[in-house]
Amino acid sequence: VSVTAALPVAALADKIGPTTLIAPAFLLAACANSLYPFAHNFETFAGAMITASFGSALLGSAPTAAVANAFSSSDRAKALAYLRTAGDLGLLSGSTAFGAIASLYNYEIAFSIASVWLVLNSVFFALSSPYLIRTFLPLALSSSASAADHKKIKKKR
Repeated sequence: VSVTAALPVAALADKIGPTTLIAPAFLLAACANSLYPFAHNFETFAGAMITASFGSALLGSAPTAAVANAFSSSDRAKALAYLRTAGDLGLLSGSTAFGAIASLYNYEIAFSIASVWLVLNSVFFALSSPYLIRTFLPLALSSSASAADHKKIKKKR
């Protein structure tokens, strides 16, 4: 599903703006995670996997496009490298943390906590994404930026 949804989702991101799709993507992932503990048959599990696949397709292209759109060509590669690194670190630490929770307690609790975490991320992103993308990311990536550059960035808000 992720493979077949990737191009239509990317086209949708181009049409309505990639940041518009990130919060719903987190919500789809949260829905999928909340379904897994109830997946006692193939149909429920398949529904959870399809939901997760759509969320994954959205999270594959939308954040990358959002970051690419937010930076000039001279800073774009560095910004995308930071995005990829943060994503990899999140996958490693999240898998480790939720695997430990599942081992200590059970997988239902791990998936429930992951669902809540994804909903919180969705709300946070929906409320703060324009501000974050225009303000903090350029400041974080431009360690050599002058005070005048920082003032220009603040004016964009």
